[in-house]
Amino acid sequence: MIQRPNVHSFRQSFSFRLGGAFALLLLAAVVVMGAYAFLGARRSAIQTEFSHLQFLAGELASGIDVHLAKGWGLAEHLAHTRDVRDYLDQAPRSLRHQEEILAWLDHHQGRTPGLAAIFILSPEGRCLASSQRSFMGSDFSFRTYFQEARAGRAVVSDWTLGVVTRTPRVFMAAPVQVAGRFAGAIVTEFEMEGVEAILEGLGARGRTAALINAQGVLVAHTDAALRYRTVVPLEGPVLDDLERNRQFLGREIPVAPVSPEFAAAFRKTLGRAALPAFSYRLEGTEKWATMAPLTQRPWVLAVTIPQATILAPVRRAFIKTLAVGLALILVLTYLAWRMGRAFVAPLQELAAAMDRFGVGEMTARAPVSKEDERGRLAIHFNAMAEAIHTHQEEMDALVRARTRELETTVAEIKSLHGLIPICSYCKRIRDEQGAWLRLERYIQEHSEATFSHGVCPECREQAVSDLEGRSADS
Repeated sequence: MIQRPNVHSFRQSFSFRLGGAFALLLLAAVVVMGAYAFLGARRSAIQTEFSHLQFLAGELASGIDVHLAKGWGLAEHLAHTRDVRDYLDQAPRSLRHQEEILAWLDHHQGRTPGLAAIFILSPEGRCLASSQRSFMGSDFSFRTYFQEARAGRAVVSDWTLGVVTRTPRVFMAAPVQVAGRFAGAIVTEFEMEGVEAILEGLGARGRTAALINAQGVLVAHTDAALRYRTVVPLEGPVLDDLERNRQFLGREIPVAPVSPEFAAAFRKTLGRAALPAFSYRLEGTEKWATMAPLTQRPWVLAVTIPQATILAPVRRAFIKTLAVGLALILVLTYLAWRMGRAFVAPLQELAAAMDRFGVGEMTARAPVSKEDERGRLAIHFNAMAEAIHTHQEEMDALVRARTRELETTVAEIKSLHGLIPICSYCKRIRDEQGAWLRLERYIQEHSEATFSHGVCPECREQAVSDLEGRSADS
């Protein structure tokens, strides 16, 4: 049995396969080109961000250096003034003199931006006079900057939490010499809230900044939760020194959750080594950072940004490109499907005509709508079908003629069958009209047989015998 092809099956159609293949090719092209573009854009975005991070780190470090350098010479300058030397040289001090020195300190504080306080310490480290009245009477002998001043050296302190304000400060101390002896020290205190504000402002742009002192402590950070943590484990002598001078007022300094790459980069930058941008992890988050050393203090400024923030615009652009590519794939796939249908339609019509012709519809013909190979194929099929149809009609006519002849012969043969009335004496046969015919005539009229007359041997002997008998009688 011949199986009829399902020419209307959508999934088996040429147009469906053409559209599917075209869609797969376009999808592969979009994915490959999208991945290539994404990797290129990712590399470009990271390089651009590296340059920006290095620029920001340099600018912030320079800004902090300028902020620190403004009042560094002020303490040494004031230590050599007659007002300070006379105040420390007098004992006891009159109330009028005390009021004059306090007004003098207030005057100089007001003239210097960022200056939080100026105070004068006795040789024992007790505050005798200050522009911040709450400092007066406090003991600062444990501070490293006072110990350095008592040793005759002007010094700038590390990042320190104020005993009274408990806010970050940097102290500049200078010894005051009177008649060749150490009469006390004058200390200028600069607030660091401005530095913290600079770093916090950077966080609004998706980046973070950290100021790290020589011990590796994050003294300032955009994220307040990471302040006063260390990027390197603090050894025993360092912890003892911090406890002794109460630099951070006894605050516990835990280790920050940063990967070792950050600590290694800090050590290199502290040693003034040139360092490109690097990647590290903070609590499992991938980040990129760059560092810049400060010139005024042995501090390091680090500017960081999460990798996700760098790549967010690239990912958004990739998603948009992918969406546009998918939409384009759908449109082009639809067009390819329509083109496939237009290409396959004549073939489907030809297949349908062949299908009808194959099941016996001999007049089935394929429409000729194109003049290309598909049209010529339909023309050849139609010619073949017409030839087969003509031959079939001729064969049918011949068969019908032969059938009629056979039917006639059979009918004639059938006419000699059955009950034939014959005379038992003369052997004549009665036909359909009731006439009695001789046997040979009846057979000749009812068949194609003819007769030739002769005499059989028995009849011959009988005839000869009869003739002889008649001769004898005569």
